[in-house]
Amino acid sequence: MNKTGRQTGRTGRAVLAVVTPVVLVTAAAVLVLSRVLDISTSAARLEMIRTALTIGAGTGALTTLVLALRRQWATEHDATERRLTDLYVKAIEQLGSDKPPVRHGALYALERIAQDNPAHRQTVVNLICAYLRGPWIPPTNRPATRVGGLRKNRSAPALSATDQGKREEREVRNTASRILHRHLQRDPASKRPLATFWPDIDLDLAGAVLVDFSLDHCAVRAATFAGATFARDMTFAGTVFAGAVRFDRATFTGTCSFYQVAFKGTAWFAGATFKRLTYFGSASFGVSAGFEDAVFEEFVLFDEATWSGDGNFARTTFDAVSFDNTVFRQSARFKAATFTSLPTFRDAQLRSGGADPRRPSSPFTDFTDARFAHGVPPEIRGFIDDTPG
Repeated sequence: MNKTGRQTGRTGRAVLAVVTPVVLVTAAAVLVLSRVLDISTSAARLEMIRTALTIGAGTGALTTLVLALRRQWATEHDATERRLTDLYVKAIEQLGSDKPPVRHGALYALERIAQDNPAHRQTVVNLICAYLRGPWIPPTNRPATRVGGLRKNRSAPALSATDQGKREEREVRNTASRILHRHLQRDPASKRPLATFWPDIDLDLAGAVLVDFSLDHCAVRAATFAGATFARDMTFAGTVFAGAVRFDRATFTGTCSFYQVAFKGTAWFAGATFKRLTYFGSASFGVSAGFEDAVFEEFVLFDEATWSGDGNFARTTFDAVSFDNTVFRQSARFKAATFTSLPTFRDAQLRSGGADPRRPSSPFTDFTDARFAHGVPPEIRGFIDDTPG
């Protein structure tokens, strides 16, 4: 069919869309008016027909207006979607640029798209997370190669060209991290969310290398940091994870804070490595929290943390740990855990008794095969005695 034929077809459908309801409404008006009005005279019948035609004409005008508004909305919606698609494509192309300022600009362009278009926020966050998941090795700050036995710039240690590029890329990645932080952060002092807050966002940063990464006082629906590397210090203090969160096999190279974090779903830290001071003080764990095979190479504090579900530390290695004033409302599993320094459990609330095969779902505390390099602290000695085997 040629262009003229298509236009004629569309015009015919538009006319039919207006005429059909007019005819139906006019006929209905005649039927109703003939029942409620006195049409025994010719003048009355003529007036009834005139009234019915007026109602039908009004219906036709209203239908035409609705169709015009609908076409206008569809046209504007299509134009908006095309504009957003063009912006997406341009931003993605810029993210692949070898010029750091262009990559910065692409991230800010994506941020503006998401801020102005709430329906596209998760898509933008997915793009930013995909960029952060890209392979990258942090700079080593090695000095540049000497020329003729002398470095070109004596005033400061020069970076090699490779490390210079890595440092520039680090700044781009920090921009991406700050965008996530800015729009996931909530104001705990206010009942109303910030205008810049993006609710119900999921994060996928599995395997990412994150430098100076922070998400303190944020609200996230679900997140995975499985296999991620947190270079330098980081903090999630005060953040609320509404759904499941994964830190399994993650590596924390600097100090890290999970102070007052609320894990409302499952929290999984299995196989994670914590190389510096780690703080879970006043954290709350909802469904369950698994630290199986995790390694804490320095001091970790769980003071005043609360487990509403099971806490699993099977085969976990602790250098030094404090569970003072912690509350385990369900099972606390420390089977085959290793304590290389004397742990503390002062005023900790642990469910008495070991695992009972006759009641597998009942809460218990289990220190089976746990190893204490400097002796068992007196506050848990009773649980060690109750442990089977």
